[in-house]
Amino acid sequence: MKYNEIKVPQLGVNDDFVILNNYLFQEGDKVTTDEIVAIVESTKMSIDINTDHGGHFFPLCEEGAEIKVNEPLGYIFETMEELNHFKASYTSPKESSPLEEKGVSSGKVTKKAKELLKRHSLSLEDIKPESGILREKDVLNFLASKNTDVKFPEYQKDREQVVIFGCGKGSRTVMETLSTNQSYQVVGFIVDRADPPEGIDGLPVFNLPDYEFLKSKEISTVALAITNSLERLDIFRKLVKSGFKVINAIHKLAYVSPTASLGQGNHVKAGAIIDTNSKISDACIIDNNVTIPHDNIVKEGAHLAPGVTLGSSITIGKNAIVGIGSSISSGVVVGDFSVVSVGSSVTTNVEQNSVVEGVPGKVIGMTKK
Repeated sequence: MKYNEIKVPQLGVNDDFVILNNYLFQEGDKVTTDEIVAIVESTKMSIDINTDHGGHFFPLCEEGAEIKVNEPLGYIFETMEELNHFKASYTSPKESSPLEEKGVSSGKVTKKAKELLKRHSLSLEDIKPESGILREKDVLNFLASKNTDVKFPEYQKDREQVVIFGCGKGSRTVMETLSTNQSYQVVGFIVDRADPPEGIDGLPVFNLPDYEFLKSKEISTVALAITNSLERLDIFRKLVKSGFKVINAIHKLAYVSPTASLGQGNHVKAGAIIDTNSKISDACIIDNNVTIPHDNIVKEGAHLAPGVTLGSSITIGKNAIVGIGSSISSGVVVGDFSVVSVGSSVTTNVEQNSVVEGVPGKVIGMTKK
């Protein structure tokens, strides 16, 4: 049976899922090539989904459903006969949220508590609230109680002890970067996601950014391994406010010009080039083989993904994301909270909160600040 899939594109560098906001066509409707058929939302943006083929539309999901990136949200059939034949044997999947599966109802738990439960893969059965409603402090107290068994490695006296905030795959890249600098010793990791590992390369992973706990272990230095730009910048500010030193992790195989300037909490990976008079603010990720020539400005919380190439005198806005292999022409301003999609070429200014895709880049959606 012949049909064409309408897939959720990989626009940014972080989100693995999107939420289906709404379809613009109903089952069986005739659509034309490059027509917008659906609108989806990630944690950062609202995205128009276009079809590459004309034909009869068949939706696969319920509005509000969570859909994995690169998975289909609908099909296009050449004829109604083919669509009806497919429909006769198609069973729609039942959707449920992770919190519903764990028995979390909105009437028993606050919004902030729900976010913590989801992040740490906990259920209501794990925690006894002080009152009838589970609150954020109940979850925080539970997580803090789990830190009592954390055992850090023996400290090396000639090195500064560092914990890495984050325990995903990216945390190992930060650890590797710091290992190229003999001044630091990584001694542990802080959980930032659901289903965390028990340890990473023999080092402990503990449950909470419990600042007093860290200080009790004589640790005052933190490196960031948070992929979400907004969350990374928020955590950076909280750490600084709590008196921690948030360091730049700069790989020895990166080049940073003596006249370039960097703030705090950045990760500059192997192969990156930051050239003359360029300025990198705080809590940014400058990924592998990113080229930043002279006189560029990268504002706080931005992420330049692997292989990004900038011209000169460019401004990359606060919390902006520039996707893998994209290029930005000299003099362009990429607005705050914008996303440039994978492999795009941007030749004109990008307004804040825009989602840009293509060669040359065009606005296809808006981010959520």
